[in-house]
Amino acid sequence: MRRKPLFIVLAVMALAVVAAVKIGFFDALLVSSAFNQSRERAEQGDAKAQLELGKRYYHGSGVEKDEEQALVWFLKSAEQFNPEAMRLAGLMYNNGQAAVQDPKQALRWLEAAYDASDNMAAYFIGQMYQQGEGVEKNMATAFNWYQKGADRADSWSQWALGNLYQSGFDGHPVDLNSAVKWYRLSAKLGNELGQHEMGRLYNHGIGVEQDLGKAEMWYRRASEQGYWLASNNLAWLLATAKGSGIRNGKAALKVIEGIDLAQLDDLNRAMVLDTFAAAYAEVGRYVDAVMAQEKVIALQQQIKVEPTLISESEARLHAYQQKQAWRE
Repeated sequence: MRRKPLFIVLAVMALAVVAAVKIGFFDALLVSSAFNQSRERAEQGDAKAQLELGKRYYHGSGVEKDEEQALVWFLKSAEQFNPEAMRLAGLMYNNGQAAVQDPKQALRWLEAAYDASDNMAAYFIGQMYQQGEGVEKNMATAFNWYQKGADRADSWSQWALGNLYQSGFDGHPVDLNSAVKWYRLSAKLGNELGQHEMGRLYNHGIGVEQDLGKAEMWYRRASEQGYWLASNNLAWLLATAKGSGIRNGKAALKVIEGIDLAQLDDLNRAMVLDTFAAAYAEVGRYVDAVMAQEKVIALQQQIKVEPTLISESEARLHAYQQKQAWRE
């Protein structure tokens, strides 16, 4: 289950998810004051302030969230050739936000953003062509856009290129050497998905010599950025590695406890519970391991996963019932 490559499409990575926080009275005044200052400068035609105001409306920072107003201010800034505003306007058009979905406008603004030096725009254009979002699906065109972004050191485009080389596309054979090259470049630039992929490649010896120490390092870097899948795979490695130099059940539990199960669908929740069970067993909490593994099997049966996955889970359950930790 966790050992299979997972290629995750992030259509709106540029629009960061903002956590809801409780703020005190004086903090609220500061936020409101900052919003008013942004609005004043934006209304005077300051392109940077217009972009900032658009972000505030988009995220509801100092003002009630309003996607229509966000798009209005992104467009005002974009019309003054602000590259980031061009990209964000293009993404909103592509995603159908502010009750508007217009692929032509999306492509227009994303291409303008790229031409104005916003390198990440290439990744989103590539995504449109790879997924056929508002344009005819064309893998060759998607590849070309990813290459453009990658050549400009955009880490998302580099990660996407790594995916294509690893899986092969449009008659192009798998090229693990190129996949490793682009994943590594993406990872070194701090991209959490690139870091996760490097961890997975080293973990399983795919395109590189297996090195669990390097796998742990790259998984941890991605985990520290909040990427739940990296946290899960790091904890699994710490809980189940055959080499005692890597294995650390207490550390595995600490990592896996940082994942919010409520945010996951049933399939991924089962995967994380599977890791919980392995970590519990590694520290000798076999009753907890059995209970967690039984939940895994119940979820898998409920969503009708492949029988082989259930068989694997049942094998782990049997081990925990016999007070045996699991080794990968």
